[in-house]
Amino acid sequence: MDDADSALLDPTGFATREDLARALTALRERRGLTVRDLARSADLPVGTVSGYLTGRPVPPRAGADQFRRVLRALGVTEDEARAWTAAVNRLRRAPGRRPLTAQAPYRGLAAYQPEDAALFFGREDLTQALTAQVLGSPSTPVVVIGSSGSGKSSLLRAGLTASLRGGGTHVGIAEPGDDPATSLAGAVGEGLEPGSVLIVDQVEGVFGTDVPPAVAVDFFDRLDALHSTGVVVVVGLRGDFFDKVLAVETAARWLVENQFLVGPLSAQALRRVIAEPARAAGIEVEPALVEVLLAEATSGSGAALEPGALPLLSHALYVTWLAATGHRLTLERYREAGGLAGAIAQTGEAVHSSLTPEQQAVERGTLLRLVQVRDGFADMRRPARTSWFADPPESQVVAAYVGARLLTSDREQVQLAHEALLTALPRLRTWLAEDRDGLRLHNRLAEAAQHWADAGRDADLL
Repeated sequence: MDDADSALLDPTGFATREDLARALTALRERRGLTVRDLARSADLPVGTVSGYLTGRPVPPRAGADQFRRVLRALGVTEDEARAWTAAVNRLRRAPGRRPLTAQAPYRGLAAYQPEDAALFFGREDLTQALTAQVLGSPSTPVVVIGSSGSGKSSLLRAGLTASLRGGGTHVGIAEPGDDPATSLAGAVGEGLEPGSVLIVDQVEGVFGTDVPPAVAVDFFDRLDALHSTGVVVVVGLRGDFFDKVLAVETAARWLVENQFLVGPLSAQALRRVIAEPARAAGIEVEPALVEVLLAEATSGSGAALEPGALPLLSHALYVTWLAATGHRLTLERYREAGGLAGAIAQTGEAVHSSLTPEQQAVERGTLLRLVQVRDGFADMRRPARTSWFADPPESQVVAAYVGARLLTSDREQVQLAHEALLTALPRLRTWLAEDRDGLRLHNRLAEAAQHWADAGRDADLL
């Protein structure tokens, strides 16, 4: 074998799906096999094998066993096959030529921000109604309630905030995080005055930390007092925490007087969510892709969006856009990206495969530190300080997941991009199931240690 052949058949050097296809074809020709011969030897349909040999598509993760059968039929050993599989995972993660720095029309799992308002479609009527309620001098803070994955954060930020700021209203945004009182003080210190609006997103975070119930009571009392000064307070609440808020006397009154419900998207609104951001970026969405997305996101009913499907849809659209070439999103690229059900899992596996053995050794512990597991509560994201991941392998794992938009990093905090990851990432789901008791204990110890450190390592707190 000369140097040119060695380079052609070295999977570590594959940069495109065409490189993979050329190498497979070279192996087939070297063994004197026709496409039908190879398909027969691998016990696969001719169309499947032909697709691999032309590079359309890159072998999907669900077909990993089929691809290994093709490699065996081509004379690739088990040891060599690992490098081929790693190359396919790499190409699947970035199968197109879309620059990672290009402006994406979809946000994936992350919430749309005020600066994304031009790409925020399908919630126009909801935005208008919420804006009118907030500007109507509500007697108590407004509680925006919706299930996880309903798009509350995007509505509050790219919808309400952008609308209010467009009309000249000063808006501050806060999240309780791991230190609710400090987070609120920081937001209030940014020039809030009568007539301003303070949005507290993911207010359920005050129940997600191992602190006395008095912390939540104090937080809601502070918000109520701020509202009474003329600053309109709006809070976003996950629906399954409704009963926790009812148990806080101050906040229970808000639920009676000023609820705003975020329900599932209609099919018509969903069409706009799918097609309009792409159109605003000068990209066409293939009609067949629109129809498949509608069917899968509504479980074939064609009516309202299935609960929790919106973040899956957004991520699938993002990775489809990332994989696409030119100015058209196609059903073929969507299928390659994993579809509605598999896009997140495929992205997560691609990140895992890209990590070194040293990084994989700390991957589990790194991700589990970003989950809150407690008795009586649904599993939820746990914001963590970036300083918790100071060791290079841990920080590199965080950077890899942030780069894939599965984690977000902002203001010295890192967290899961969306709670949907708790069930949509197979590895994370498995890790959570394997050691729930240990995670509960670890969460309590970590919180106690952090409070002790924040209190200046007071000996009395030990």
